[in-house]
Amino acid sequence: MRMETTIYSHERSSAWDECLVFYPTLDQCRFGAAVFRDLHLALDPTGAFEGPLAIYEVAIRLPDPETMVELLNAPNRIFEFCLINKTHIGSTAT
Repeated sequence: MRMETTIYSHERSSAWDECLVFYPTLDQCRFGAAVFRDLHLALDPTGAFEGPLAIYEVAIRLPDPETMVELLNAPNRIFEFCLINKTHIGSTAT
């Protein structure tokens, strides 16, 4: 039996929604996204880091132990296998 759960994520770059940072709660995700954006703006005050970071609700399935062993041996497949749905639910402030 596979268990399903919901986690949250935000983009690392507003230009690329495939590179995500994950959190167990929406509040932690919002806080992490704001800190991430502020750090990037502080490192590059010219504004090269453009746009808000998208925040997603991510429904995932947790694999059984046998499947987990397979996935750990092919780590690039873990997200692909576990993802049920990724829904845009908000963004950081601009």
